[in-house]
Amino acid sequence: MANEKRIWDFLWERIGNAFGVAGLMGNLYAESALKPTNLQGTYEKKLGMTDDSYTKAVDDGTYTNFVKDAAGYGLAQWTYWTRKQNLLAFAREKGTSIGDLEMQLEFLWKELGSYKSVLKTLIAATSVQEASDAVLLNYEKPKNQGDSVKMARAKYGQKYYDAYAVQPAPQKAEGSDNSMFTNLDLAAFCLAVYAAKWVYWYGTCGYKCTTSLYNSKKNQYPSHYTAARESGYKKDISDGKMCADCVGLIKAFFWLSGKLDGTKKYGANNCPDKSANGMYKLCVKTGPISTIPDVPGLVVWKDGHIGVYVGEGYTVEMKGFNYDCVKAKVTSGKWTNWGQLPASMLNYVEGAVEIVTYKLGDRELTKGDKGEDVTELQKLLLEKGYDLGKYGADGDFGSKTLAAVKAFQTDKGLTVTGTVNADTLKALTGADEAPIEDEPAFPSGTKVVTITGDSVNARIGDAQQYDTTGHVHKGDTFEWVATSPATGWHAIRMEKRIAWVSPNYSKVKEE
Repeated sequence: MANEKRIWDFLWERIGNAFGVAGLMGNLYAESALKPTNLQGTYEKKLGMTDDSYTKAVDDGTYTNFVKDAAGYGLAQWTYWTRKQNLLAFAREKGTSIGDLEMQLEFLWKELGSYKSVLKTLIAATSVQEASDAVLLNYEKPKNQGDSVKMARAKYGQKYYDAYAVQPAPQKAEGSDNSMFTNLDLAAFCLAVYAAKWVYWYGTCGYKCTTSLYNSKKNQYPSHYTAARESGYKKDISDGKMCADCVGLIKAFFWLSGKLDGTKKYGANNCPDKSANGMYKLCVKTGPISTIPDVPGLVVWKDGHIGVYVGEGYTVEMKGFNYDCVKAKVTSGKWTNWGQLPASMLNYVEGAVEIVTYKLGDRELTKGDKGEDVTELQKLLLEKGYDLGKYGADGDFGSKTLAAVKAFQTDKGLTVTGTVNADTLKALTGADEAPIEDEPAFPSGTKVVTITGDSVNARIGDAQQYDTTGHVHKGDTFEWVATSPATGWHAIRMEKRIAWVSPNYSKVKEE
């Protein structure tokens, strides 16, 4: 069950079409039962090995005929020697076991990139059968491609579609006093997205910006992911941003269950997969934008584009590649209509929108930001003698605050950007200064881990797929706990918890 959910999520992020994901998964199930260490059954007896012993022997080099033995192996039962050669090389490059699920998923996706007609069908399929047949006939290509095989593989795929793409109906009747999300929740989520500085990527809905996602969307929407924009997308990836498009903002709210760091489930909370115009058509009440009531959580719309009204005359929208997430007066957009989503999706109630608050260091700060963390920043600047004009520490990052930040960065020899990032914050708080205590931070002979990357995710497990539990920065030093023999990741002691960091951005030494 864990494997199938992980596989669904991985493929959904890249294909974005539930029929396509289900059709592909049905074929993978028919080949390997979704087991990445699966050795073709007829070869177990022939080679005298089990799934596990074969995998171990390939990993440790005691079995050297993996490429040429003609035995089907892994999720897709790779068999032909050139494909197995490429799989083995990919695993070696990644430094993982040949039977590692994440590695095989990445290899599968890379390989599918050269099967353009199959990929195109997966992205555009309107049924599980259509997607399943494309994979069967043009990717897997088993000897038996008859109707009974087609039906069986589509049936397997339908099982995954029913499990992960189709959601149950609301438990309570329309208009009832239900416990679903409210309009205030939607507005608060959008304001949190704005504060978190999500970026605009066409065809996304609350994804982490990654190279694999970029390559997938570039292949899917080449007119949006052009060469002229490549550097911008790469910066988003480097900065670890989250992304969505206009209607993707709304879908992200529902599919992430209202949490910025929620677990995405396609179609969750009764939100269908719709375009901007399709989402507007779901609205049970609509009107000209000039008549919009002051009700947070209404949608605002113009042909081909949609946003969310967050109250007090403001909207939040994923405006476009050159703008990202924008909060603006409803009158400043070219909206033509407003709409109220159906009771099956939102319970519209009266009340105030809960505003997300941030402590200094929770996010990067730039001109235009507001909040308690901005007030904390301004107080630090004032303490250090920088002029903020007549408004002082008012919690609004305006021109005076921008000038003060740039002056501070200049004085400290930092890159002058006007953005309060981790390096600027360290300098402001004195965290970059050498400790004044006479005693060393760790007793002599203690192993420590020093962070070598600029800003590094600390995770709850020893690989990238595990959730983030915090962030560490270049020069930070932590007590070493262990090093994973499987991945090489280092376990460190962070206050009262254990976290893991990548060996690519850290090193172990003895104090």
